[in-house]
Amino acid sequence: MKRQTHHGNLVRSIIPITMLGFITLAAPPTQAALIHQYRLEGSFADDLGGPNLVPDGGTLGSTSYAFGPNQGLSLSNGLPDPANYSIETIFRFADLSGYRKILDFKDLSSDKGLYTLDTALSFYDVADGPASAFIPNVDVRLIVTRDDTTDEFVGYVNGVQQFTFTDSSALAVFTATNNIIQFFKDDFTTGQSEASAGIVDLIRIYDAPLSATAVAALGGPPVPVPEPSTLLLLASTVGLLGCVRLRQK
Repeated sequence: MKRQTHHGNLVRSIIPITMLGFITLAAPPTQAALIHQYRLEGSFADDLGGPNLVPDGGTLGSTSYAFGPNQGLSLSNGLPDPANYSIETIFRFADLSGYRKILDFKDLSSDKGLYTLDTALSFYDVADGPASAFIPNVDVRLIVTRDDTTDEFVGYVNGVQQFTFTDSSALAVFTATNNIIQFFKDDFTTGQSEASAGIVDLIRIYDAPLSATAVAALGGPPVPVPEPSTLLLLASTVGLLGCVRLRQK
């Protein structure tokens, strides 16, 4: 059980940007290059021909991967520089109570890492973002960046910066064999007790830190588009209500 700590002096706010219309999965304009994209549409393959994601017991569907606690994903040999990157994912957690691990940087050997802390984003035990960044069973677009030149690590949710800190101890450097990245699994030091079930729709890896402007442009997760049958039913309902009102006059 972790003791919850708060690091308000590390949090810098950014004015949120409202995105209008449908948000596509196209890569944003930035100096960082997109090097891996996993849409999880019935496959763990990389759209760009890189290494596959490796599942740990969850269920792959036609549009996403559903996982129980500690049934997340891993990626080996995915980072040219394990200290200089951006990682983007669209996911949701079912359980937000206490700490629930999102990203592990040391192949499940360290309690340090990226978590949800109730409804906030947290890098234990260095920096906490503000509350209300997460809602149970609601998709978010999470992006983290690390700059090897400055050691700056930044966490964003839905385009809004949650915290930043100087990672002088290399806590957010992927130092294990093959630079392995572990998603949605807790470490062994806590008996893997701080994990949540959830669903992930998208994972992207970039070879450098995205700028705050590029992250803000991505915004939140894509807005679902209603199925044609749903739109037809809605139109029929509106038409029927119009007829009823005319008859009542």
